Amino acid sequence: MELRLFKLAVALSLVCFAGDAMAGTVTRPAKSFGGSSFINGVVPLASDFNGDTDTIYGEFNGNIDDANIKSAAAISPGKINADGFTVNVRTTNAAPCDYLDETDQASDLKRWGICSVAGVFKIGTYSDANVLQNQWFTLARADGSFNLGSTSGTNVVNGATTFNQSVTFAGSVSPSFNVPTGGVTLYMGNTAPAGWLLMDGASSSCTGASSVNAPLCTQLVSLFATNSNYKGAGTTVTSDFTTDEIIHTAHGKAANDRVHFSTTTTLPAPLSAATVYCIISVTTDRYKVGTTCGGAVTDLTTNGTGTHTDYFNFITPDSRGRSPLGTGQVTTVETITSVTAAANAVAVVSNDSKWVTGMPVTVSGASGFTGLVNGSFWIVRVSSTTISIASSLANAQNGTVVTVTGTGSATFTYTGSSRSIGQVGGEDAHAMRSTELMAHTHDTVIGFNPAGGSGFPLAGNLGTGAVSVTSTSTGGNVAMNILSPYFIMTYIIKL
Repeated sequence: MELRLFKLAVALSLVCFAGDAMAGTVTRPAKSFGGSSFINGVVPLASDFNGDTDTIYGEFNGNIDDANIKSAAAISPGKINADGFTVNVRTTNAAPCDYLDETDQASDLKRWGICSVAGVFKIGTYSDANVLQNQWFTLARADGSFNLGSTSGTNVVNGATTFNQSVTFAGSVSPSFNVPTGGVTLYMGNTAPAGWLLMDGASSSCTGASSVNAPLCTQLVSLFATNSNYKGAGTTVTSDFTTDEIIHTAHGKAANDRVHFSTTTTLPAPLSAATVYCIISVTTDRYKVGTTCGGAVTDLTTNGTGTHTDYFNFITPDSRGRSPLGTGQVTTVETITSVTAAANAVAVVSNDSKWVTGMPVTVSGASGFTGLVNGSFWIVRVSSTTISIASSLANAQNGTVVTVTGTGSATFTYTGSSRSIGQVGGEDAHAMRSTELMAHTHDTVIGFNPAGGSGFPLAGNLGTGAVSVTSTSTGGNVAMNILSPYFIMTYIIKL
């Protein structure tokens, strides 16, 4: 009796389930309830199921046996819901990964692997021996942080994308807006953002947290190897080339810290003042260095000569109150051909700012003109398209020009001052000296009355000789401001 009631319940529930899922559809896969036992070993027959709308989805891959339904035991009503017969299936896998075989697996000897390891869900490609080939996706269960895609392939993000936190681009991007180490920009703030330092002449660790400062330290030291303004505070040290050690009492440093050196004469070979080294091993008063952290120790072959200094910091360039200029040396060249001189001036292509009065030039290749020869001259700007030349700076300032006639050609070359990177100069205000004034004279009018009388500075018979007159002094001896209109911001430099 109990068995029949159970069969009836199963049949009714399957009818209900199938009706909800696909009413009117009959799908009868050739499946059976296999196992060692099903209610005292009775296997249900096809006649036990209604033939109208029965649909069996999926597959029972295993046993419904005594572990689930005890022999001769009644099924609890709680196991049967109002809609039909419910089977809860839970799978477990002792291994951390599942692998998906593919029909084309042999073509690249790879297959997909889906793993859950230490709270991290991972998807990657694995060999047939289950060895990881590439990790394409990881997702942390603790905080949802993830890593997606390849470092060498092309990853595409479609649709609008919102970043709620800061984004770091470790490689190149297009359009290129990643800033390289040593990149400088203006910033409206008094404190540098993460990954940047203020360009305020301050001292910073050459290592920094997680070695974040090391690339910038390396770059600046390579640029300013012999400039103590950028090396920071140092300590006098010696070396022992027989043990490849730098001797620095109580240095307080650890492996992987960065260090660089200077000397009054010659560093221990093969150390270079332009190189930042990584500390490989340490004792209390000594350390060994290498060119790569975790790499080989640099083999010292001499102790060098002179006084040596080691540095664990570096100085950022001080841009406060300064405007940047491009490094190098500017050269302005213009060649004129078949030009007819007019009013002692020759025509140039453009002179809006190219040629200015007082600019020293070298004339070469001069031919055809009268008065214009090879040599050194000074420019006198005449107009936006014409220039004259003077034989001296004073003549250029006074407008005294060389007489040039005829039709000819010549090349004018101006070579500016050479500027090296890190060089500083200029001033906020300039106090003029008499030597900086254009040479000039003053006309003085002196009143004279031989008969004397009031109102005249000189009277009577002066006879012959010179008269010395001193004019009244004027001016306030105040330096003049030579700054252009300005707006102050902060320069920052990328680590």
